[in-house]
Amino acid sequence: MAVSTLELKSFLLNHAGDMTNQWLSLRKKEEEKSVYSNQMPNRYVKEIKSRNLKLIKSIAENIGNGKDIDLESWGETVGKTRAKYESPIYRSMEQFKLFREIFWEYFSKFIEYWRFNRRYNGCTGII
Repeated sequence: MAVSTLELKSFLLNHAGDMTNQWLSLRKKEEEKSVYSNQMPNRYVKEIKSRNLKLIKSIAENIGNGKDIDLESWGETVGKTRAKYESPIYRSMEQFKLFREIFWEYFSKFIEYWRFNRRYNGCTGII
């Protein structure tokens, strides 16, 4: 496995909490019932935070191994949670899109750091 692949895995795992917290900080008060509302009790927030961290870990662990990431079980869990709290499906889709943008923002940061490091230091040491 290439050094850059290992660095990407490490970068994503090291920033999983930051990505998740950034995503959760963007929640708003919602008029309709939604597990993603900033008005939800902390126990629900812990649940969605834990699930999101597991998603990031799953993605990071599968980078470069040639296997597909198992999003089916993750999606099933999201669906069951959404149904349990009577949250509209479109809210889950909106939140997934929002987090995907945050994830790609961090992925892009890694690429920038890696290119800078490679160009100016002539190596790909740990970022």
